[in-house]
Amino acid sequence: MTGIGYPFEIYSRSLKEINNVEFSPREIDVMACLLTGRSVKGIAHFFGISPNTVQAHVRNIMQKMECNSRESIINFIETSNKSFILKQYHLSLLVNASFEQSLKELSKHLNGKGSRCLIVYWQKQTTKDTLPHQLKNHLEMGGITVSIEERVEHQPLSTLIYESDHFDFVMYLLPESEKYKYLHKEKRHSAETPQRNQHPLNHVLFLRSNQDNAALKNSGMNNFIDFAAQDYYFSFFELLKKILSLSKFVEPIFIEFKKKYESIVGSSESTYPKVNLKEGHLEPKKADFD
Repeated sequence: MTGIGYPFEIYSRSLKEINNVEFSPREIDVMACLLTGRSVKGIAHFFGISPNTVQAHVRNIMQKMECNSRESIINFIETSNKSFILKQYHLSLLVNASFEQSLKELSKHLNGKGSRCLIVYWQKQTTKDTLPHQLKNHLEMGGITVSIEERVEHQPLSTLIYESDHFDFVMYLLPESEKYKYLHKEKRHSAETPQRNQHPLNHVLFLRSNQDNAALKNSGMNNFIDFAAQDYYFSFFELLKKILSLSKFVEPIFIEFKKKYESIVGSSESTYPKVNLKEGHLEPKKADFD
């Protein structure tokens, strides 16, 4: 199954500039919707903003493009090398809207009885620190109380898994460069680590890189989720299943979201070339001779 990608990731990698003109994330939202035929009222309804706000974005877009009509905006896009990526971006918006609706549905079922979680990340990580805040936003949308903490000093894994259990679940976004260091220290010091009142299953460790996952699995740590190994949305539901392991609502909501996701992705695979989101270019569509 081909992944659609998360909207902000697509924007950051491929859509900050079109024809050497810089655009904001919201301007790209509007351009993607215009390109796929949405009206101003339709765009306003989709994003939950007023038609006047959409019109203001359209005026800013036209000013940057030095044009004066919707048709000119579309021509500007179609003569660039970003037309198909923008169409892919629009599909990612559809997936994300469905995803957030699923989280709101989950929040209704939890009815204020979600878990209390802590997200920990370290300064100078290779990510642009978007993932921890993105996770916090979506977990809270799903009815889970979340705190976030930035740390300076790196710590061995053996220390992390025995930290205070004031939270139901503690999540660590480990730096890529520290991956083997953490595993090595855990293996070396695990026998020396005193047993404390702790619930190891209440800790999840995140890795931004999907390289050499076998090394992590062989370390004996089963509670890790690699957000680079599969679509963000599926990784997130994997996370929810760990946090809310006793909830009967996560699985049916996930199944319904997956159906919608596959419907959107399926529509894109027959219409648009595959987009290499990491490199920001198109992969040619194979000819169909059947």
